[in-house]
Amino acid sequence: MKYFNELSYNGVKVSIDNLVMEYKISYGKGSFDSEYILKAISGCSYDFQHWTSNKLGSCREQFIFKCSNGNTFWVGVGMNTISGVKHVVRIDYNPNKVYDTLELDFILSTLTNYTVRCDCIRFDLAFDFPIPRKLAFLVKDKRKYEAHSNNCKYLETEYLGARSAPGRVKLYDKTAESNLNYPCTRLEITLDGSLDIARQLLTYFPLVYVLDDFVNLDFSTLNLNDTELFILEKLLNKPSDIKRLGRAMRKKIEPVLLRYTNSITFDVKFRSDVACYATDSVRYFCEPYTVKFKHDVFFLASPQSKKENATVIGEPF
Repeated sequence: MKYFNELSYNGVKVSIDNLVMEYKISYGKGSFDSEYILKAISGCSYDFQHWTSNKLGSCREQFIFKCSNGNTFWVGVGMNTISGVKHVVRIDYNPNKVYDTLELDFILSTLTNYTVRCDCIRFDLAFDFPIPRKLAFLVKDKRKYEAHSNNCKYLETEYLGARSAPGRVKLYDKTAESNLNYPCTRLEITLDGSLDIARQLLTYFPLVYVLDDFVNLDFSTLNLNDTELFILEKLLNKPSDIKRLGRAMRKKIEPVLLRYTNSITFDVKFRSDVACYATDSVRYFCEPYTVKFKHDVFFLASPQSKKENATVIGEPF
């Protein structure tokens, strides 16, 4: 599987899986440079779709670029607010999939010309574990819990937290999703790019159980009644349901369950390394972009004199 600048530790791979970045559009000669950005996009030769939205909180001009490698990323120009259009550009992309593409290179180099600051709104930190999905279980906590299985090919995908918000967790079968020939279970955590990442990891990292080999478990040696044995058998199929037990039952079952399961934990050094890796990665993506490729259409992103009849996509701000 392809990664962009991943961190590895004892078979676990950590990467930045998704980024939502916001660029503040520069202002000069009495107006913002939104028109230049739109003109550059409208004149490029890359494959994209465009639509206009007036919904509050969404971007006015929206684009989905299809890259030559088959992956996509999203660009939005101008944020709709109650007081009018906020002069920003947002871009949502997965560095692992599109960072080395001409299409993203074109957009980032254009934004470097016409924006003055870049901030990370949020990002997904991905942990890839070399274990089959059927052996890993997300334990419910105070966050909203969801579980879905939309395709017989995929094992259940579990979620904690609100969609697109810091603290959102997703545990799923990466082997099936990416057609890998080895076991891989992915845990994704959505984090706020502007806040302390180490503190967020401490707050949001969930409890995940991993089953050991319990084929040789002898139930006759356990001091449990029939009801308790039945509950234990169910929990061995889905340990995360332990949170649903009452205090007394959980106190009796949990020590037995823990004999045959492990929880995913990291030592102090690795937790520190992950926090530093994520912090440095966000800082890297926020820095002014250096053009990697030469574009046939790059001249379109260069400053041009404004004309009243200039053709642009959507509305200039």
